[in-house]
Amino acid sequence: MTLKEPQKKLTERLNETRKIIQKNIAELVEKSTMRKNTEKHIQALQANIEKAIKLSLLGLNVATRDQIDFLNKRIELLNEKLEDYAKGEKGKKKGGKKSKKAAE
Repeated sequence: MTLKEPQKKLTERLNETRKIIQKNIAELVEKSTMRKNTEKHIQALQANIEKAIKLSLLGLNVATRDQIDFLNKRIELLNEKLEDYAKGEKGKKKGGKKSKKAAE
């Protein structure tokens, strides 16, 4: 055997290995791309389902989570104002109102 023959066999093996590696990389990239596209489709479907549910609830005249949260915040603000008002009433003296002339 001459030195060229093992070199030729090694070159052929390396070329085969390179082709296999390229094929595997291409498959992995394709799978990754498909996975990303699938995830995007799933997210879009979820958003569309949520919109459809909200529209259905609005059609049925049922409050959505956003509306309930908004109303809860409004109730909390009104309760705070009422508490502040009640505290202000307790601090005032009981008695008649003074007229403007008496104050001057």
